[in-house]
Amino acid sequence: MTKYIIPIFLFLFLPNLSAQTSNDIIKRNSVYVEFLGSSPMYYNLTYDRLILGKDKMRFSAALGVQYIFDLEADGALNSDFSMSPQFNFLFGSKHYFELGIGAA
Repeated sequence: MTKYIIPIFLFLFLPNLSAQTSNDIIKRNSVYVEFLGSSPMYYNLTYDRLILGKDKMRFSAALGVQYIFDLEADGALNSDFSMSPQFNFLFGSKHYFELGIGAA
């Protein structure tokens, strides 16, 4: 009898539980690391922000940063830093067609 108390309690007092919701929440910010991608260096740390989104068309802007250093044979530290801005156009509802332009 005691093994039925918890399921009966949950059934009676928690009727509004649901596993999933039908509302799709769009994330406006994303941060990601890209290896051997669009950057002129080996990796790229990028922040992407959804600027405008209406119906099936969305626009986003991104800024990627790269920093690489190299220790020369004579002990000198050689470093390089760059930033790569990007602008993207996305079209779709669940899966997106993405078209972008950027500078490296």
